[in-house]
Amino acid sequence: ALLHVSGGLVPAAVPPSVLLVLVVFSALLGGVWIGLFAAALMLIHALWLLADLPSEVDRLFALPATGDDTPHLLTYLVAAPAAAVAAGLYRQMMERRRQLTSREKFTNTIFEQAGVAIAYSDLAGQILRCNRMYSELVGRNEDEVVGMNFKDLVDPRDREENWTLSRQLLAGDTASFTLVNRYLRKDGVSVWSRKIVTLLRDAGGAPTHLLLFATDISDEMALR
Repeated sequence: ALLHVSGGLVPAAVPPSVLLVLVVFSALLGGVWIGLFAAALMLIHALWLLADLPSEVDRLFALPATGDDTPHLLTYLVAAPAAAVAAGLYRQMMERRRQLTSREKFTNTIFEQAGVAIAYSDLAGQILRCNRMYSELVGRNEDEVVGMNFKDLVDPRDREENWTLSRQLLAGDTASFTLVNRYLRKDGVSVWSRKIVTLLRDAGGAPTHLLLFATDISDEMALR
């Protein structure tokens, strides 16, 4: 709507609740800086009306004809940028969560569809997760494997060599090691495998987990 003031046409005052909603939607769609820009436009609009259209103060802030308008003005001066920042931060949080979810889905797809057996554990060797190929390699289902220790799955004849190389890995003497050893399946059958064990580290360089890749080489060993 337009108002006729001092012989000219100027925009009518927009209710501040509507402006705040526009600020919030701007921040949700465009981020914090877009929201702050919208908040600045809202505040400029409010201040312009206060300066040039004093008769419209009541309509802008829904105030009675008399009374101090300053507290209400300050409220909107704080509310607009605060709403913009809050909505913008919420948008960033949801975007980050969406990216993490997409990354996790991608990682899970690789983990499950890889053509090799994969498992990772804590530094003590307790398995935290494995894929289907690893559980088939050691002759157990995935629920049985999770919670077991790597050394308990290795054939007793190969455990000492595994333990020696693992100690060197944890001590930082090597970044990874490759080893041919036998796994003792649940049915008592030994299965030959070639595996690579590497140490995972956090952003600060501290070791966090052990990651293992293994392939079944029983057929290869049978030909020797």
